[in-house]
Amino acid sequence: MYRRDRQDRFNRMKHKLIQKKMHSEPRGRGDRNATGNVLVMKNMEDNASITADLKTMMISLASVISTTAVIVMVPISPRVQPVILSKQSLIAPIDH
Repeated sequence: MYRRDRQDRFNRMKHKLIQKKMHSEPRGRGDRNATGNVLVMKNMEDNASITADLKTMMISLASVISTTAVIVMVPISPRVQPVILSKQSLIAPIDH
């Protein structure tokens, strides 16, 4: 019983930390997928802003996501295609 209480408390604290981390990300919305990775979805208005936003995201994301996490950039306008990136592609320079 005691161990389960401690585990519950630990999980609550972890959840709070994750929520705090997600809310500190500017204009971002965090969500969790089945494997427990934190997915960050950002709304993009045009192609030009994607590269600039990526550069600001890279530093904060590198510490949060695991190598299996996938970032989905969701554009606001239907003309722009969603950009899907893995952590490996974050390390390499991106030219759009």
